[in-house]
Amino acid sequence: TNSVKDILSSEYAPPDRFYTLSALLGRLFVDIPPPPHSNRATQPKALPSSSSSSKKTDSNDKTNTSNTTSSSEDIEKLKKQLTTSQKLYEKQTALLSLASNPIYTQNLPSAPQPLLSLWKRLHAHKTATVFKRPVNSRDAPGYADKIFYPMDLSLIRKMITTGQICSYQDLHHKVALICHNCCKFNGRDTDYGIVARDFEAYCDECIVAAVKAATVEAEKIASKEKQKHLGSTVDASVKSVNTTNASPITSSF
Repeated sequence: TNSVKDILSSEYAPPDRFYTLSALLGRLFVDIPPPPHSNRATQPKALPSSSSSSKKTDSNDKTNTSNTTSSSEDIEKLKKQLTTSQKLYEKQTALLSLASNPIYTQNLPSAPQPLLSLWKRLHAHKTATVFKRPVNSRDAPGYADKIFYPMDLSLIRKMITTGQICSYQDLHHKVALICHNCCKFNGRDTDYGIVARDFEAYCDECIVAAVKAATVEAEKIASKEKQKHLGSTVDASVKSVNTTNASPITSSF
């Protein structure tokens, strides 16, 4: 009772008549500034305890650490995306540059060994298993009705040995036809379609590397022949000079 009276006589008691006891008691737990024209000075707020401040510091450190980790992860993801995009761009550029390379389009009827070596490399890849033999109509009903130009790796080898495939370009087109038929019949996003796209990507890399190596070898041979030709030309000129100097001088008298 005395406490209630003290509260009622205090400056913090509400001036209206709608207050309740619970509202008055609740004001004891709230930092309320003194009313205007009060003789009571504003009480300074209590400083937070060291434990609460340390907890806040720890929580802030954890938040900063998590933000740093997430930002570093985002940076790594962005770097991977940029690297993937750069590799894809370089691959597409290399494929487009094949058409202007004479080594890619020239026929090799008398020397099919480079094409057979490349075929062996493609044939040995792990994704080439389903493309080594012709598709059986019993395993794939309706295949003959949907695919008009079937192709497989065994048929490609026969075409190389018989001279029907004479260039890197011909081999590239036949391998692309295998992958095209697979995706057309099974679907691009099916298991067989994914295997076909992986195999095609591997074939593209192998053919680009083979053409690049053949181009470097052809440039070396051309450089040697050029040097040999220059050497023979110099020798011929030297001989002609020596012959001129060694000819007898006849007198006109």
